[in-house]
Amino acid sequence: MKPASKPPLRAPPIRLLVVEPNLPVRELLGQYLRGRGMEVTLVDTAGAARVAWTGPRADVLLTETDLPDAEGADLLRQCAGSAGLLAMTSALGVPEAIATMQAGADDVLLKPLRLREVYDAVRACAARARTRERERLARELFLGVARCQTASEAGALRAIFTVEAPLFAADPALALACDRLVTLAEQQCR
Repeated sequence: MKPASKPPLRAPPIRLLVVEPNLPVRELLGQYLRGRGMEVTLVDTAGAARVAWTGPRADVLLTETDLPDAEGADLLRQCAGSAGLLAMTSALGVPEAIATMQAGADDVLLKPLRLREVYDAVRACAARARTRERERLARELFLGVARCQTASEAGALRAIFTVEAPLFAADPALALACDRLVTLAEQQCR
């Protein structure tokens, strides 16, 4: 009899923060994206988005560019580098598109929104953000191995990373931080 195989690790649902001042649009986006398995937080202002951003971090920020209390580009700049960033707007010319992309947006969605296009854009943006995070982790691992004083330290770090890599691929929150990996490797070598 064959031993039972472990079920494959599944990627966690995409965590999405939606910043949309128009209540019907906001609720429609939330209902549609939740119905497709995403964890969605809905807010109406940049101020509320900043408060929500201090909690469990979203994988993707989807924001209207014209917010009542700030410019969407300012919010994008503040969140750049920590998640995938999408902007949505009804008034987009070439200068606005360039400014939005320079503020850090991975993509700009033009209103009126097509829900399937929003869903596809969020999924693609989350995948790019996770890839960037995996690349950052790999660079940190490489730097950690380069800092190792002995072959046994480097071997211990590689061994720990071999265990952590599949967890990180499934969910970055499950894996240990790189600095923690280096610390564990150093402790194992003592």
